[in-house]
Order: sequence, then C-alpha cells, then structure tokens
Amino acid sequence: MNIKNIIKKIRRNLMSPNEYAKSLGVKLGKGCFISTKEIPEEGYLIEIGDYVRIAAHASIYTHGGIFPLRKYYNDPTLEQFGKVKIGSYTSIGAYATIMQGVTIRERCIVA
Repeated sequence: MNIKNIIKKIRRNLMSPNEYAKSLGVKLGKGCFISTKEIPEEGYLIEIGDYVRIAAHASIYTHGGIFPLRKYYNDPTLEQFGKVKIGSYTSIGAYATIMQGVTIRERCIVA
C-alpha cells in the first residue's frame, strides 16, 4: 500500500462524514447532516443543497453503471461520468443509491 492510499484511509476514518465529503470536493450547503462516507473520489461532481439529510449506508456514484455496454461495444475504456445534484430540504434514506447524472429536486424524500 502506498502513502497516498494510507493517507486516504486515515482521512476517511478520522474525519466526520461532512468533513470527508468536503475534502473530496463536494459542494455542501449549510445545515446538512451526512451519515455516510460512500462518496466517490470525484466529489467535485456532487452538489448538495441546504439542510439535506443523507442517512447511513446511502451511496452516491458519479461514474459507472455501463459495464454491459463495455462488453457490447468491446471497448474496455468506455466510461460514463455525471454530476449529482441534491436539492435543499431533501432526505436520502438508508441504503439508497444515487447514480451519476441524477438531479433530485428540493423537498424530496428518497428511500
């Protein structure tokens, strides 16, 4: 394991979920309460509004989900990235999965 991976692991374990999200570049609104660290390295693609609650074990993805198309087109380099936007006053429930390119509007509940 190289030093970069060791630092990532320490940072992930010692920081609060909110601090960890910000360290990855997530645009985090005021009054948010995040209970998960299932955030990709491309945190700069994630924008979270004010007073959002994200429960434990929820996952946010900014890439992937097209593995079958890699096989279909026989292109191992095929990849898809997309922004994720979560509007203010929204609640994301435990074990919810938010995929790339998704926008969740204000005042929503995702279970």
